[in-house]
Amino acid sequence: MVCQRCGGSGVVWTENGYAECSCRRLDDLRAYLGPMLACVEDREKALVELKKAEPLEDRSQAILRNDRNIVSLIKMMSVAWRPAKFQIVSVTDLNAIEFGRWGEYKSVHDLLGECRHIIVDARFISKGRAPKMREYDEQILIETIRLAMATKDARAVIMLPGTLKPLKDAYQGLLKGWNEIGELYYSKGKIGKFPTDDAKDHEE
Repeated sequence: MVCQRCGGSGVVWTENGYAECSCRRLDDLRAYLGPMLACVEDREKALVELKKAEPLEDRSQAILRNDRNIVSLIKMMSVAWRPAKFQIVSVTDLNAIEFGRWGEYKSVHDLLGECRHIIVDARFISKGRAPKMREYDEQILIETIRLAMATKDARAVIMLPGTLKPLKDAYQGLLKGWNEIGELYYSKGKIGKFPTDDAKDHEE
């Protein structure tokens, strides 16, 4: 659909001369956030959440998988990160980088040095993974946050499953490890430490 303001040219005339049309800025924003928009599970629900969800704090943290939290992340990224490069990686990707099986980066430290903003997609974690690999996963998830905190202007956001239970089942020491290094997680519009009791383990 052709923009009614600029007729598709991308520029408009103002009292101060030519300026970029809002449609061009919107297109640029969509292109920047495209990889994150793909993580939204219910577009209609996300549009409702768009008005209610507050932006995340601009810091390294973890979030539970639900559309409100994803929208809060997107809102923060559009203001605090854009136009800086960001990259979405999986836990398997992090292990591959650390074991030297990713040509572009020799270590997670290199990744954070090159791309200061990373999102780790850990939404589908389960205890079905081999125990040794889960041990590597746990180590790399703790190390990634530690490195992000130690690297100037770096951010690492971990997208978790919808509840903490799969995480506790698969990685029994992870939440304790994250708490020890100061990792926080976003829940119900607030950020705080990971709960250690099962009573608080519910979708938020």
